[in-house]
Amino acid sequence: MDMIERHVKMIELVADRGEIETGELARLLNTSEVTVRNDLNTLSKKGILARRRGYATLPNPDDTNYHMALHYEAKLKIAAAAAQRVRDGETIIVGTGSTCAMFAAQVVETRRNVTILTNSAYVAANLCKEPDGRIILLGGSYQKHSQCMVGPLIKRCLEDFHVGTAFVGADGFTDSGGFFGVDMERAEALREMVRSAERVCMLLDGSKLGKSGTVSFLNAACVAELFTDSSADSVLCENLRIRGMHVNIV
Repeated sequence: MDMIERHVKMIELVADRGEIETGELARLLNTSEVTVRNDLNTLSKKGILARRRGYATLPNPDDTNYHMALHYEAKLKIAAAAAQRVRDGETIIVGTGSTCAMFAAQVVETRRNVTILTNSAYVAANLCKEPDGRIILLGGSYQKHSQCMVGPLIKRCLEDFHVGTAFVGADGFTDSGGFFGVDMERAEALREMVRSAERVCMLLDGSKLGKSGTVSFLNAACVAELFTDSSADSVLCENLRIRGMHVNIV
């Protein structure tokens, strides 16, 4: 098991249990406790996992890193596949949430001179030091628990922009309701962001397909392409294909 594979497995184990002893992690991963502690140091510096008194745990549930640890492997595959749609020198819009944050990181790592418009303060803070990524953080009111900008200033900031593709996420999708969010302010910000793009690409792990939410913010007809994983409901995916959406299952 190489380091990347071990990190993915470690994140999935901790996400499944909430917390786990480092000795138990070493046994499950068939490696030494020294290796586990080194891996935990690496992952805790990235904010994905936390260390507490001989245990590996998840970060604060309000933190983007907490959500990143849930279905981590699926989200990483979605992010990597979607990043292939971005060209060097392109300007794109990126939404909030853990999968979008992982996607933005993949873009900066694999593409050159890409400009990212985003309302995610998390994305801006984590990628601003990367040499090949230009981040434009849209203004607004800072929503502390989701680490993003919301409010009417988002619309005003976007007035002078028109981009090819917006890469966004959602908290759920149903055939009858479309794509859902759980927060009204974030949903309204996403509506404004996708209006500034010629096409919309949705990044959504399979656990959210078939799941409803509080605010319906986007119809399926408005989405050109969906990236999801093999856990997604096959009937829902086929229905979306029939309706003209390009569905990628990674």
